[in-house]
Formats: sequence, C-alpha cells, structure tokens
Amino acid sequence: MKLMPLHARMTVQLFLILAIIGMLSVPIAAAEIVGKWAFELRLGHQKMLGRLSINEKKDGLLTGKWCDELLSSIDFKDGVLTFTRKTKTSDQEFVMTYEGRLNGDTLQGTFSSAQGDMQVAAKRVTPLSPAVGRWDFSLRFGEESVQTALIVAQRENGVLEGKWESPRGEHEVSNVCYANGRLKFSRLTRFGEREIATTFEGILKGDTLTGKIKSNMGEIEADASRFGADLIGTWRFTTSTDQGEERIILARFLPDMSGWINFIGAEIPMDNLMFVGNNITCSWRLNYGDQNKNGEFKGTLYGKSIVATASGYWGTSKLKGKKILPLFETSSP
Repeated sequence: MKLMPLHARMTVQLFLILAIIGMLSVPIAAAEIVGKWAFELRLGHQKMLGRLSINEKKDGLLTGKWCDELLSSIDFKDGVLTFTRKTKTSDQEFVMTYEGRLNGDTLQGTFSSAQGDMQVAAKRVTPLSPAVGRWDFSLRFGEESVQTALIVAQRENGVLEGKWESPRGEHEVSNVCYANGRLKFSRLTRFGEREIATTFEGILKGDTLTGKIKSNMGEIEADASRFGADLIGTWRFTTSTDQGEERIILARFLPDMSGWINFIGAEIPMDNLMFVGNNITCSWRLNYGDQNKNGEFKGTLYGKSIVATASGYWGTSKLKGKKILPLFETSSP
C-alpha cells in the first residue's frame, strides 16, 4: 500500500486535531456559564438582587431566565456572555442588553438601555441542598415524647452545618452530609459532665426525613418533617388597582425562613418574616433618593393559596397568592 507523502499526512493529522478541539470546545465553553448567578444591583443607595439562570439544551443552544422572566438572544462566546432582557411596568416596556466577561465564578459586565449603562458584578450561586431547613422531630423514649429540631444551613461554598434544638442538654452537631438522598450527621450531647455521642442517618424524600439515631446504648427511630413546607417556594400574588388593572407581585419564601420580593425584575429582602400556624407576616424597605417605599405584608395560608393584605405608601391592597414553583425549583441567593 502506497503511503501518503509526509506533508499530506501532517496536514490530515493537523486537521483531525483541530476538528477534535473544535468539537470539545463548544460544550466545555457552554458548561462554564451554565448555572445560577446572583447580581448585586443598586437603585440609588438601595441594594437589590438580580437572579440569572442559564441552561443548555440538547442542541447546544442556551436558554435563560432573569428572576422569572425569559431572556432572549443568549450567547456565550470567547468567555463573554450576552443576552437581552425585556421588562414591563404598568405603562412602559424597557429593553436592555447585557454583556459580561466570565472570570472563574464571577461575571463582570454592563447592562445597556435607552436610559444609560450600568456596570454590575455577579457571582456563581451554589445550588441549594435539599437538606437545608428546619426539621421537626418527635422522639420517643419509652412512654415519653420529646420535641426537638435539627436546623441545617448552607454556606456559600455549599458546606452544610447543623444546629440541634432541644429542651434538654447542650448539643453540638458536626459532619453534616447530604448525598444520594441520605442525610447524615454526628451529635455530641452534654448533660452536665456527662457526654453522649450519637449519629443519625436517614432518607430524605421531599419534605420528610426517615431515619435512626444510634449510640452505644442502642438506636431509636427518628422521623422528621420540614417546617414551613407548604409556604416555601415561589409565589405569584395578584392585586387589582382602583382602575381595575391587575398587578402581579412575585415573592420567594426560603427554607431558612428568609424571603425576597420582586420589584420590576430585581429583589429586595423581607424583614422580620414570621410563619406561625398558618399566618405569615413580614415587612420590607425600599429606599432610593429621598423616597421611602416601605411596606408590610400579612397573610394566611390556605393549602396552596394565600390570602393577604399589603400596606404601605400606596395605601392597602388585597392580594391573592398561588405557588408557582416548589422549593427546589426556587433559586436561592
């Protein structure tokens, strides 16, 4: 068999190498930008949160949302992300474009619109672990039942930490780990000078936790339910103005009993969020320039709906709420 000339073989090999590099570069580049991002925005002196989520379809095209608004013209090339965002108020529509450069887990870029340019920074958000939240246990020791709670929090780097609340003893939780639907942790309990070391392992399914607490004295069944499960998630509230115009307000309630309210495509935190029985109360502060647009919210949860009132600088409005996204389709900042 006659061999190809050396220069021809080198050309073919170079072409194959470039083709392989080209095929690999597209998914790797897309994977770098896919995920959830938190933008720090400012309206005057008011800090606000913008939430960006980017996903990749099977055909390689990118899709995205800003908070709960669909984005268009999304592209990521040579480390630069671009997209177009449209938002509406009661009587106006605003169009803005974004261009930002990726640097590890941060984005540095600019929003541009007819009103001018705004430089913004964003950081990648670690997905919220299903274990985060308050878990209420009812433990039985013979004929006695003791109400306790495990509170799981998540750091920005994704590491989990726990706190055990009980009317008895002092408790130290360590080695909190969630993987493959199982939650594990260690606990050291002190009763005066006496110490008891225990471990827990349980299966987490939705809003229930089923497991066992083990020690050198034996083991007991330990089942728990997530506090606030019916409230946690993203809600769409509607209200009608005196002119009969319907307005929509979006709110997110997170498992650590913090919350965010959406104002024209960005979010501000709720203050003093309380969920007692089926009653919800919170307040918020929206201050820019010399304007203070603060408000208060009071509502009652009825299954999958909330009936509420919101009061503030505009007066008082009646709200009806419906959950539109459950807990772990609800992004966290």
